[in-house]
Amino acid sequence: MSTRETRFWSLFLCSALCFLACRGSLAQERAPFLTAIIDHDTLFVAHRARGEADALHLLRTPLPSAEAKVTEFQTDGLSRQMMMRWRISHGCVWAAGGAVGETTSLWRIPRHDLELFNFKPISQGIDPFEPLEKQFPISRDPRRAYQWWLDPLHDILVDYITRHNVRLIDVPAQKDQFFDFVPTSADGLDLFLLKKNTLSVLEAREGKFIQAEENWRHKWSKKPVRTYHSPFCEPFMIYKAGDQHFFVTKSGNIYTDRPLDTKKPELTPFLTDATKPIEAIVTDIASGKTFVFGSEPKLKHKYVCELGPKLVLFYFDCQTIKPVKARPPLDRAIGYANFLKETKRVKDK
Repeated sequence: MSTRETRFWSLFLCSALCFLACRGSLAQERAPFLTAIIDHDTLFVAHRARGEADALHLLRTPLPSAEAKVTEFQTDGLSRQMMMRWRISHGCVWAAGGAVGETTSLWRIPRHDLELFNFKPISQGIDPFEPLEKQFPISRDPRRAYQWWLDPLHDILVDYITRHNVRLIDVPAQKDQFFDFVPTSADGLDLFLLKKNTLSVLEAREGKFIQAEENWRHKWSKKPVRTYHSPFCEPFMIYKAGDQHFFVTKSGNIYTDRPLDTKKPELTPFLTDATKPIEAIVTDIASGKTFVFGSEPKLKHKYVCELGPKLVLFYFDCQTIKPVKARPPLDRAIGYANFLKETKRVKDK
């Protein structure tokens, strides 16, 4: 089989490394809430297709929408887990899946190149990367230009292999270590690495693709630029509002890093009420605002709140969000997005 064919089929099949490294982790790693991003008149929703163990499916549809028109994009090489970290920032789509010990990279796809990952031509047997192969004489795989290596995660992987004398495919996901990232520019990010109850922040700056190596290189901070005491030790995702970070855990709690105690920085509770479970998190790129949707079963109402300095819950009737004809999870995501626009929390243009 040629290199091109190998790469093509990898868009459909699981990465053997990811599958073996994270086998059995699907059930315990699923995020219980939906995540979506509004980009002006377009909605993006992350979705794990049934049968695809290591692929991120990104669904795109116009807004407002009474009946969704969907474009689907796909990347592989992530993890079986459903709590994928993904965001649209600085003109790029960023995505990373997996736990510490089973992943060492993320996807960074400029918006103008997103069509290369369009699932429709791929499903029809068309390889959109074929015209770019000549630019990659070593691997013949242009997708390498869209993968960033996270050096600190790679170091943890190598350290485990060295200490335990095991093969790469036998390295398990580290049960007490988790991560997420926040892009700071088109070529830089902050990596948040949680080990037990200590959260460390490492900087990667001045990212550059080295054509001769077919690899990205960054200038990483030699030591953490910030550390926090964390009240949780589980998978999490980060959302940013101004200079404030919000940490949404797999169990549905939200913590924040403001106000900061310079002597002993720690994360403080923002929304940690078990009687108010989170159902969805929707980010609006234009305004930079992120909204949390949830419910309070005892009141038979839903609520929405904006991530910010103060927690303010706005309650509304469950019937307020109008149903939309679309495939799951787009049907729910479009309903939430339309609600934000109709209530003027998000501008139409």
